[in-house]
Amino acid sequence: MKKMLGSLAVVLLLMGVAAAQDASTVSQLGTNQKATVTQTGGNQISGVTQSNASNVASVTQSYGGSQVPSISQSALVNQNGTSNNASISQTDNAHTAGSNSSSIQQTGSQNNSQQFVNVGGEDGWDNQTGIQTGSKNQLYQNSYSPASATTLSGTQEGTSNKATQNMASTFSTGSIEQVGNSNVATQGITGRGINDATAVQTGSNNLSSQSLTVTSGNLDYRNNATVTQSGNSNQAYQTINGYQNTASASQGNNNISRQTQSANVGFNVSNVSQGSNNVASVNQTGSGNGKSDPSTANITQVSNDNAAIGQSGFRQEASIRQQSYDVSTISQQGSWNGATIYLDGNSGYSTISQNGSQNDAYIENRHSGSNNDGTASDPISIVQNGNLNYGWISTGDATVSSGNKASIQQLGNANNSNISQEGGNLNIARSYQTSDGNTGSITQLGSSNLAVVTQH
Repeated sequence: MKKMLGSLAVVLLLMGVAAAQDASTVSQLGTNQKATVTQTGGNQISGVTQSNASNVASVTQSYGGSQVPSISQSALVNQNGTSNNASISQTDNAHTAGSNSSSIQQTGSQNNSQQFVNVGGEDGWDNQTGIQTGSKNQLYQNSYSPASATTLSGTQEGTSNKATQNMASTFSTGSIEQVGNSNVATQGITGRGINDATAVQTGSNNLSSQSLTVTSGNLDYRNNATVTQSGNSNQAYQTINGYQNTASASQGNNNISRQTQSANVGFNVSNVSQGSNNVASVNQTGSGNGKSDPSTANITQVSNDNAAIGQSGFRQEASIRQQSYDVSTISQQGSWNGATIYLDGNSGYSTISQNGSQNDAYIENRHSGSNNDGTASDPISIVQNGNLNYGWISTGDATVSSGNKASIQQLGNANNSNISQEGGNLNIARSYQTSDGNTGSITQLGSSNLAVVTQH
């Protein structure tokens, strides 16, 4: 009987408030309660507050009339307790300069929240916010506003959380922050203008996936994707398609970072920073926007890492910096590209491969140790196929470095090869060049070294 009276009071409250100002307020204290709010028309406001366990809240707002200058919808759900479930749905097919805002806040464990916005009008803005504190939370936020500006924000504190955000609008901004273990963050953004995605995860065994696409526009339209993971054994995947693409990933140890970028007319920018025992790969396709705006890829790692950069296009720049016991590979297709690998430690295996003309390749190892552990031939190498290419390898330390192996292979005309091994003993350098007009140079300091230059 008390349940029936409580439900009746809520219904009367909804009817009275909605009839007065298109606004509703629901407040429930207790367990096993359910609140449902449905509003049709313009300028709607709804608020739901629930405390204790097993609560369910659902808010639906819609407007489907003729176009008007401005329509606004606002919804808030606040749940304190466990096993809560909240959903907000907003639909507006007509406004020309209105706004939609929704927020779900949940405190407790095993919470589930969903937010959905569908706007068919123009020049509006949408804002969705989700905050969950506890464990086993899930957050889903979706916005379809082709001609509007959209902002989605999700915050989760606890373990075993999952956050998913999908947006389609002209200007989109999505952010996810997770504190705890075993979190999963997924962001998908498609739009005509500027897209921004940010994911911040604290803890271990996290997964972050970002997909951004600019469907049309000009060089002023761009994608920005950022992943920051503080902890170990995390994974970050970033896929970006558009005109100006920027991706960055920052991780600790034992992590995986993979970035894929495609620029139709503009350029790509990629930055990866990792600790030890990591794997990083960057793949870029695009032609760059002139010499002043080349596509760039940079990977920085500490030790026992594996880094790979692949670029296809013109005026690309790739850089890898590692310390010791690392593996690095740079592959470039096209002309006027530059590749650089810095090895600050020993026993590194590095290869630069370039297919095209007027490319530059540079590998440097200045550590006072060996880059050869006896299991591979020429662990530092450059291979270039084309004309007017330049390859330079500099290994060793002026005092204590031995057993270094390096080689440069150039296929084409008017290429330049330079190998410098400073200090130490038992070093091996090989320079191989075909066709005409090539220049090869090898400099070795130390004893019992071997230099081989082949030109034909």
